Amino acid sequence: MAMSVKSSVNVILPPQLSGGQVADLFTRMGLRADPSSAEDEWIVRDVARGPRSTDQLVWSDVLAKPGMSEDRFDEVNAIPQDQYMTGLDPARIDAEWERIGQYRTVPSLAPTFYATQVAMMSASDAQVGDAARKSHHNLAAMRLVDSEELVFPELSAYWIRLHPILYTRASFPALCLRLMHDSALVEDIRRGEVARASSTRFAANMELVAPGLLHGNYFGPLIACASPGVWAVHCPRMLNSMILSLGRVVPGLSQIPMDALQLLPGKPRSKTLVEVKPESPVAWGEAIDWWAMRLNQLFDFLSNPVTFDDGVGNYEPYRHQNWLINTTQLFDRVTSSLRAASDEHAALLLTFSALDLVSEQFFGNDTGAVSDPAYAREALEDVRAGMPSRVAQVLLPAAERAVSALDNVSDGFFHQTGFVEYIYKEKAQKVTVEAAVSPLMRARRNAVHGFGGKKAEAKGAHELLAQHNGNLPADLVYLPYLYLLKVLCDLDGLLRKIKRGND
Repeated sequence: MAMSVKSSVNVILPPQLSGGQVADLFTRMGLRADPSSAEDEWIVRDVARGPRSTDQLVWSDVLAKPGMSEDRFDEVNAIPQDQYMTGLDPARIDAEWERIGQYRTVPSLAPTFYATQVAMMSASDAQVGDAARKSHHNLAAMRLVDSEELVFPELSAYWIRLHPILYTRASFPALCLRLMHDSALVEDIRRGEVARASSTRFAANMELVAPGLLHGNYFGPLIACASPGVWAVHCPRMLNSMILSLGRVVPGLSQIPMDALQLLPGKPRSKTLVEVKPESPVAWGEAIDWWAMRLNQLFDFLSNPVTFDDGVGNYEPYRHQNWLINTTQLFDRVTSSLRAASDEHAALLLTFSALDLVSEQFFGNDTGAVSDPAYAREALEDVRAGMPSRVAQVLLPAAERAVSALDNVSDGFFHQTGFVEYIYKEKAQKVTVEAAVSPLMRARRNAVHGFGGKKAEAKGAHELLAQHNGNLPADLVYLPYLYLLKVLCDLDGLLRKIKRGND
């Protein structure tokens, strides 16, 4: 699938920016820039990258898996982060290790998983390969109590890399926005008083974009797709991650609350594990590879300024940053909704927030439309057709539960004949039970702002809500995840939507 945009866009930048080396700034983004005949204007073009993994923006490598004659931990080449480690307090790291030791007796895998994260985050650049090997070895050697049986016989390790130019590209619209809105800053640049384009003065809204790239947030929905269980351990480095695939789903929550906050009044979400049992253990690794490949294709155009022209060849930094933020938010909201396994009320609110975002910004409709059971079933089949069968065996069980949950919403309607009947504006209304699901979900979503009000009355929400017992299945939390998969399976469609934004 060729996702690269092979055109050009005009960008206005003062020639004194970046110490007068504006062309070099674009080179660091994997782009080419030539001055145009207009003052301060640059013609920016994409530079084609080859098919080799080192030319990709996101890719994964296997480090160890059953059947490999030798592991590849010595080949780990992480983005150097030693220069940024000065803010990491050694005393705090020691305290974390002490706490991990204290909690080793807790009947939970969480302390062991956390130990792998601490080891990887705190390792120096020279030690990262050894830290990765040791973390993998510790999990691989775990045995069941009073048994020689391994806990994770199919344990595999994968190294996820994000190319540095991706972060530089994601920073570019923030730089342009600051220049557009701060004339004094532009004058400082022209006088040579601001030498570096990477100054924090240019970081407009980067706190909404950068964490997802630096800390591996884009892999959150992948690893959380079996929530409230987990099937992998994510060990982040700067712009890199190690993912340890467990080869099975294990509980992600303790049956006994481990935190006092979990004892506060509230309704816990259903803790039924998502059943993920692929026919072959290689499916877990193929799911990681597929996810990395889709992210690479996504960022190929999403990070590229050339994608965001105004229809007549001029760069639109607002639209570029908006899409970067929307995409980051989509992944983060899906992950957050899947993580809210201890609070069903919070999970539902997060679900509506994620549905609002994906439906309005990515699909051009609303939460009610994507809550139509027929729409969800069609989306599920599109996703199933859009990925290899073994990948689907890992990624689709939660999505299938989302579709079933929408079907189960209808169980709460009061009806005897398969129809929901109610009075609206003194007229009798009658819709099928399935057809009533979408407007009910829209009404429940609107009620996030409060029940009642003229807007709700105008759409008949009171009357429809009166025909339902109010229960919404806990598995609706997987619905935004289904639609994230739909986005990833139709990246050509997303690119067309982005390009249509300049029409």
